[in-house]
Amino acid sequence: MKKLILGLVLSSFLMVGAGCSTNNETTTVSTSSSQQQTEMKVTVTLVEDEKEVTSKEVEVSEKDSVLDILKANFDVKEDGGFVTSIDGKEQDAKANKYWMYYINDKEADKGAADMTVSDSDKIEWRLNEFK
Repeated sequence: MKKLILGLVLSSFLMVGAGCSTNNETTTVSTSSSQQQTEMKVTVTLVEDEKEVTSKEVEVSEKDSVLDILKANFDVKEDGGFVTSIDGKEQDAKANKYWMYYINDKEADKGAADMTVSDSDKIEWRLNEFK
């Protein structure tokens, strides 16, 4: 009788273990397919004193932040999370000129590291005097 019970318990463990293995494989497959990122195109424009300096259409993924996109396509310097220079064009605190960014002509409402974009968005970095 003890052998029969021991056999049933051992069989149960094997079936449960096999079931867990199948579940893990299924979970792994669904997780990896959900991690695929959508490729999009956005336009990044640099403007100084209301004059366009350069503009690029670039490919990005849906998880890229505005700051990631800027750093991937331009030479960027930052200080404490604030962009201080793009392609050698530096902000000037004495002249009250700073880099600010806009998406689709609207001033951003959060930091560039926290903002993501949508396909066909227009990101504009402006170096202008604040009055």
